[in-house]
Amino acid sequence: MKQLPMSDKHREKLLEYGLGDMYPESCCTVSYKAGEILLREGMPLTWLGIIVCGKAKICSTAPNGRNLVLCYYISEGIIGDLELMTGLKTATTTIAAITDFECITISLSIHSAALKSNTAFLNKVGNELALKLLRSSASLCPPPCTPGRSGFVLISCRHPTTTCSVISCPMSPVPWE
Repeated sequence: MKQLPMSDKHREKLLEYGLGDMYPESCCTVSYKAGEILLREGMPLTWLGIIVCGKAKICSTAPNGRNLVLCYYISEGIIGDLELMTGLKTATTTIAAITDFECITISLSIHSAALKSNTAFLNKVGNELALKLLRSSASLCPPPCTPGRSGFVLISCRHPTTTCSVISCPMSPVPWE
């Protein structure tokens, strides 16, 4: 891991997430080489990461101790969004860089409350979490139950400031049985 100076590219990325008012000194830009571990499952999570560039894989440990790859090519989005929104203090997955990887980290101990009260940021987080759920649901669905085919259930909720949709596949086998 190597710390990098904040550039215009990084400030633009913060603007995409509604975080343009973040002081550059309260954020840290870091880069990882291919093969480096960004985060290890079960370790304390003290930062939220906004991915700038690169690819990483997301893994989780199964009850039998085997390492499961959940997602192979994460190249954009937020690291730690699930933990931020659920209040978990430890990482739920392991993230390893596949290529050179760069992200902006934001201290959760300093900015957690401000992040949770930032509507633009929360809308972005909600969208990212919904996309993660969609990818996860699609990977659990058997072949006849794929997007564009029957068997999907769309649940939609509306709030004055946001709209969310969840797609699930009731015909898919339950992975924990």
